[in-house]
Order: sequence, then C-alpha cells, then structure tokens
Amino acid sequence: MLQATSTWATAEAAGKTFKITDYEPERRQHRRNRVRLRAEARRLDNTLSAQRAPKFTLTVLDISEGGIAATSRQPVEDGERLVITLPPDAGIARRIFGRVVRCKARRDGWSLAIRFDFVPAA
Repeated sequence: MLQATSTWATAEAAGKTFKITDYEPERRQHRRNRVRLRAEARRLDNTLSAQRAPKFTLTVLDISEGGIAATSRQPVEDGERLVITLPPDAGIARRIFGRVVRCKARRDGWSLAIRFDFVPAA
C-alpha cells in the first residue's frame, strides 16, 4: 500500500513501514521515447553566463511531444531559452526551441529538463 502526501510517502509491506523522501507524483502529460544522441545547444538569453558560454553540447536521453530530458557538462539557468540542433540522422525536427524547466547537479555533470517553445512560423 502506498500513501502519499506532498512531501513524503510510506509503503507498507509485510508489516514494515518504509519512508520514501522527496516523493513527487507523476506529472508528465506525454509518453517519453528513450533516445541517446548528441546535440548542440545555443543560449538565446542575453545574460552574462550566456555571453561567456553561448554554445554547449547536450546528450539527449528522452524526448516527448512536450520536451526533452538531457545531460550537460555545464549548468544552465532555470527559465533560460535555448535552441537545440539535433543531428540529421535523428529522424525528427532539426532545430528545437525550448526553455529550461529544471537543471540539477549530478555526479558527472548536470541533468536538464527542457520544455519545447512552440513558435509560429514567420
């Protein structure tokens, strides 16, 4: 049995109670497709950090209709706008515009959640 509140959950199995910290309910609206490909990202905001390092490499881990999950060797600010260029053999749109929803530190770099910005064609 799993009981959840906003910050923790308990699971009862064989009479023992286990606490799961940092429990968050699933909020994804679109199915994720696992991929693993290299992409180039360019920062679009006019901030000092974006001016110092305007381009960087991403490893895209999964992609859905609403966004992508990726890793990077450098941090990016939450809310920052990016244009991501995928390799020609990716089989999907070549240039993607997005906004960083989350950037968290990992052992080997940074984990990014990027939501697509749907811009109308000019």
